[in-house]
Amino acid sequence: MKFLSHIKKDKDGNIYFEKKLIRHITGIKEIVEKSISTHWNTYKELIIQIVKLHDLGKYTDFFQEYLVSGEPFKNNLQFHSFIGAVTILNMLKEEDEKLALIAYFVIFHHHTNLDDLAECYPQKKKDISINNKRLNSQHSNLLSKLKQINEELEIEINVSTLGREVVDLLDLTDVLQDEENIYNYFIINYLFSLLIEGDKLDASDTPHYQKKRIASNLVDSFIQSLNADPKNKQNIRRNKARQTVLANLEREDITQRKLFTLTAPTGIGKTLAALDFALKLRAKIQEKDGVESQIVYALPFLNIIEQSLEVYKNVLPGYVKLQAHYQFADVFDQTKDNSEYKNYNQKTMQLDTWQSDIVITSFVQFLQTLIGYRNKVLKKFHHLADSIIILDEVQTLKLGHLPLIGAALYYASKYLNARIILMTATKPLTYELAMKKLNLDEKIDALELLTNYEEVFEKWFNRTKLIPLLNTKIEDEEGFLTKIFAPKWKEYERKSCLIVCNTVNRSIAVFNQIKDFLVKEGFKNPIYYLSTNIIPAHRLERIHAIKEDMKNELYPILVSTQVV
Repeated sequence: MKFLSHIKKDKDGNIYFEKKLIRHITGIKEIVEKSISTHWNTYKELIIQIVKLHDLGKYTDFFQEYLVSGEPFKNNLQFHSFIGAVTILNMLKEEDEKLALIAYFVIFHHHTNLDDLAECYPQKKKDISINNKRLNSQHSNLLSKLKQINEELEIEINVSTLGREVVDLLDLTDVLQDEENIYNYFIINYLFSLLIEGDKLDASDTPHYQKKRIASNLVDSFIQSLNADPKNKQNIRRNKARQTVLANLEREDITQRKLFTLTAPTGIGKTLAALDFALKLRAKIQEKDGVESQIVYALPFLNIIEQSLEVYKNVLPGYVKLQAHYQFADVFDQTKDNSEYKNYNQKTMQLDTWQSDIVITSFVQFLQTLIGYRNKVLKKFHHLADSIIILDEVQTLKLGHLPLIGAALYYASKYLNARIILMTATKPLTYELAMKKLNLDEKIDALELLTNYEEVFEKWFNRTKLIPLLNTKIEDEEGFLTKIFAPKWKEYERKSCLIVCNTVNRSIAVFNQIKDFLVKEGFKNPIYYLSTNIIPAHRLERIHAIKEDMKNELYPILVSTQVV
């Protein structure tokens, strides 16, 4: 008998594509086996069992008829997740109750978000009655198919283990929750991530990407290609800082170290230094453990994400697959030369699941994946295992969030074998706050890569000094122009100027006032405007134009909001 997992219909409702259920399950299994980290091999057999049983309900006549007709049955007999969840619980609970419950939870939710563990079973009498009727009907329907199911899935389901009635999980969930063990969070999310990524990749026929070996000298080659003046003081400082960072790679324990900080002032070349360190560390990990670590570079703001993306594109050769995954990432641009992705759904899927060697993403994407429960973002959770994570400008994170973020990063390094580099010019006490606020027993020890950063700050860089000029309250934009800007600009016209406003409306008004003033008074300074009401592509163009004007000593004026 033929069982299908997916079909495709044309506009007239005619089926032009069929995927067999066993082919779908086998496809997920192959992806999971390629994806699972060696550090999680203990759970390899469990995740394979989860994969085999997660679509058990699709073997019912109810699902097969629903797949073709699209018409749901009474009591939603076509629902396929619950019977697989109950069956795996029945099969595993005698051997390991906790893992049986986790497997149940993962299958139960594989098409939804990971809700509260205590709510992963029907609690109301009405729900219990409906689910018992559904399970009984599905159980009866599958009995005649058990031989074929067991042969196809290479599994042993019998009459007693096949899901038949709602199991009372109150005691099991209470025990698991009473553990208060954060490792359980990582087990659940990791197994869930493996399942749903494999499920969605195979269902959409999106190829699974195998990470490549990357040359470790790419940054060296790029810097040499610039033909920069070796006697330039700034270049000398940048090179010394980078060499100080790279010197840490000579440590005997460098591949065992998981947490790093890179504290350096703006302008020292942190972006290239961190990438260089990450590539060389990646090569060492590959040599020692045979693992191709994915590099994840996360930043807080769209503008610096786009600027960093340009730097990475210039450094990395074509064989390295680089992805940008953030709010305004261009799906088509990143896959235009890759013919294996045939449609938009495949292109978005490969982006959403980080099918690449290196990912540049936002803090929002990264943190909602690390500390998350939503199905959409957890597809890529398991990619954090064995990865090298660079978090830039971490001082922009809210102080109140730092204890949670610090603890999550620490446990990601401990349980997911991730290496984490926190980059900043101000070195917030991320891990210290985690230890203090959450009463962590373990000492969190991060290795500072720029070992002489205090000397760098003191001797190499003159920091900006802020001098307030507003001694009186300004009522409106015209007052700002006449009382502050106009008098000062006659003195400072040979300087570039940034004006930051609190609201978009005010910034527009100030921009128009100053623009008219410059024309009226005959000043030649170019004036620019930046805010969230300007699309990201245009923002980036204006940033490049401002840089060029500053290089050419045209002394531009920029009116902006906090987006700057």
